[in-house]
Parts: sequence; C-alpha cells; structure tokens
Amino acid sequence: MAYSLRSALTSLWVLILIMSFSIGAILIGVVRQGVSAHIDEAAARTRAGCAAIKDRYERYFASGTRPTASFSQEITARELTFLLDVVLAEFDGMEGGIWNPANQFIAYAFPSYQGATPKRDVPEAERPRIVELVSKVSLQGGLDAQRYVTRREALLLHACSLAGSSHDVAWTMTRVSVEHSASNANLRLGLAILFLFAVISGAWLWHLRRRWSNQIGQLEQAIAAYPLEQLPHIPKTGERELDRIVAAVNHLSTRLAAARDETGQLSKRLAHADRLASLGRMAAALAHEIRNPIAAMRLKAENALTQSPDRQQTALTAVLQQVHRLDGLLQRLMALIQPIDLDPQPVPLRAWLQDRIAHHQEQAERSGVRLRSDAPEITAVFDGNSMARAVDNLMLNALQHTPAGGTIEVTIRTVDRKIIFSVEDSGPGVPDSERERMFEPFMTTRVDGTGLGLAIVREIAEAHNGTVRYEPGRHGARFTVELPWQRS
Repeated sequence: MAYSLRSALTSLWVLILIMSFSIGAILIGVVRQGVSAHIDEAAARTRAGCAAIKDRYERYFASGTRPTASFSQEITARELTFLLDVVLAEFDGMEGGIWNPANQFIAYAFPSYQGATPKRDVPEAERPRIVELVSKVSLQGGLDAQRYVTRREALLLHACSLAGSSHDVAWTMTRVSVEHSASNANLRLGLAILFLFAVISGAWLWHLRRRWSNQIGQLEQAIAAYPLEQLPHIPKTGERELDRIVAAVNHLSTRLAAARDETGQLSKRLAHADRLASLGRMAAALAHEIRNPIAAMRLKAENALTQSPDRQQTALTAVLQQVHRLDGLLQRLMALIQPIDLDPQPVPLRAWLQDRIAHHQEQAERSGVRLRSDAPEITAVFDGNSMARAVDNLMLNALQHTPAGGTIEVTIRTVDRKIIFSVEDSGPGVPDSERERMFEPFMTTRVDGTGLGLAIVREIAEAHNGTVRYEPGRHGARFTVELPWQRS
C-alpha cells in the first residue's frame, strides 16, 4: 500500500498526540500518587500529634489527679490549653483539643496559627465532623481517623481516647492544600508544556506538508508545461531531498535532448535512405507503367499504317486514350514527388466534411452506395485543400471497393490533442499480404489503378506531422489520418 506525504505527516502528528496524552496521563498519575503520599504523611503527623497530646496528658496527670467535676472548669481549661500549646507547637499547621461528652470542647489550641491574635475558637465549619469523630471514639474507646478530600484541600482528623478519664478524647486536625501544592504546580506546568509541544509540532508538520506540497506542485506545473518529447530545466527548490530529484530530472533532460538530436539526425538519414529506396521502386514501377501504354500505342500505330483510313481513325483514338492515361499517371506522380506547400487556415470541420460528401454524392448514388458523415461543430487549423485531396483519395478508394447496397462512413473527431479523419467502408477489406506495402507508390490490386492514391495520402499526412494507418473496420476497411490538434 502506498502512503502519501500528507498521510505520513498526519500519522506522525497523531502519534505525537498519543504520546503526549500518554505522558500527560502518567504525569497526572505520578502527581496523584505524590499528593496521596503527601496526605498520608500529613495523616501520620496528625496521628502522632494526637498520640503526643495523649502522652503528655497522661504524664501531666500521672499523680492520679484527673480533671473531674470538682475541678474548676476554668482552671482545667487553662491547664489543658497550655498543655495543647506545648505539644502542638512542635507540629506546624496542626490544631487540636480535648473533648468531653458532658462539657464538649474542654480545651482548644492552634499555636502555629498565623493570625494577629491566638486562635482559641474551634472552627465552626469543621465542628460537626469533629463532634462526630470524637463521639464515636468516646463511646468505643481506642482511636480513629477520618479524611475529607476535596479539590482544593484535604482535611485530616484523628481522635484518641484518654486513659483514666471520663470518656475524654483528644483530637488533632490538619489541613493539606491539594490544588496549590508544588506537585500540582509542576503538573500544570508539565501539561502546559505537553500541550504547547503538541500544538507546535502540529503547526510545524502542517507547515512542512504545505511547503512540500507547494514545491511538488511547482515541479508538476514546470514539467506539465513542456511537451512530452522535451523535459524542462527545473530550478532548485531549496529542499535537499527535492533538489536531488530536480538534479536527476535536469540530468535526464540533458540526456534526452542529446538523444533527441541524435535521433533527429538518424531519422533524416533513414528518411533519405528510405526515399532513395522508394524512388528506386517507384522508378521500376513507373517504367513498367509507361512501357505498357507505349507498347500499346506502338502496336496500334504500326497496324494503322497498313489499314484503311477508317481503321487508322480507330487506332488514333486508342493512342489518344493511352496518352491520356500517361498524362494522368504523370500528374499523380508529380503530385507525389513535388514538395507539399501547406497553407494552414481555420477550417470549420462540419461544413468542410459536408463539402467532401457532396463532391462524391453523385458517384455514390450511381454505385448504389450510401454515404454517412459526422463531425463536431468546431474549427481546427490545417491545410484544407491538401486534406481535401487526401480524404477524396480515401473516399474514391472506398467507392471502388464497396459493393452496391454498401455504406461508406466518413467521420472527424478530436481525441487527446489530435484531430482524426476516418473513412470506413463495408467492402471486403485489404488482404493481409498487401497491408505492409499498401502505402507505397504503384502498389495496387486493380488493373486500371495507378497505386498512387494512398501514397499521396501518406505524403499529405506526413506534411502535417501526422500519420495514416489502416485497420480492419466493423465490416470492411478503415483508413485513419491523425493530425496534431490546433485550435483556431
């Protein structure tokens, strides 16, 4: 399967997008793991803070004295708050307190609070969650923890029961910022870089594809503007890979020009040799064609000398007929050997062909042959007079070989920058043995024929830089003349 440059670059960009999304997904997973580890670390600190409060509480009241109802609540709260300040001062960003089912929040402290005055009030927003957790620990004993993770932050709570007290519970609370953590900032930066890389790579690949397409389009236009037999000298594009192709095409163009010149010289030599050979064959055929009428005239003249005047008149008439035959032969021969001077003019094809049909209509009716024609309503440039001779010869040849009741079809059409004249009859066609030499002078199968008609057609076609050929038709013979197409 062949792949274009466009599909290859598009596939490359799709691969870059897939890799970018994959790396982005990996980064998100790594950052989430990092945030989770950060939360786990904060949770361990929160648990350690609660354990430190419990340890200090139990050592502080190691003498056996416990804060009971007989204690002054004010003195107990002050002592416990001081205890909390001492313990939590070692845990930055942590707040905590001691809770009693009867008196609720006995003490609270947040020693690392960054406000202007010390914070002594339990946060109202988190109060229900704290109460839920410490109530559970107060009833069940032991310790428990809870996490509340949102998009912006994680709230970590830990509670532990205090030994020997009346269901008193120590609790600690820590907030961990998730959105503004360093890992999230790095994640956003990494994702932004990946997105920017995908956009830049897509823009660059699009620019590269467009530039290559434009360069290739210019090469196509440069090559298409020249005829098939000639390649242009293409200027360099500035693209290293394309310039290698340009250099190869230019080198091929140089070689083609040299080969074309050499071919032209060889063609001239071959044409000259072929013409000499044709002249030799034509001279032999001409000698044969002239000798027969001369022999007939000589015989008639010799016989007339010994005959009566009436017989002499008949002999002179026969001699004149042979002279007329020789004159027609010489005229056709002169038309064949003399150079054809073309006078190309705009010719309306349909009207021109109708004139040719009308010229042969009477003879066709006498022979019982139908004539059909078809041509487009356009104008082309060629020598109308010489091509009329060529088409007339083909039609006369067709009339001579088409039986009564037959059809001759003459058409003109344009195909691939060529104008094609076609004459097709419903006769017996040309035998295989005669097709190779049928366009040579004096090649004929008719007793009264000169064999110059098709040779003249070939000369006229070649004078127009065209060709003539024979091919079997649907019912008989088809002769086709192809000329280079020229619009008026």
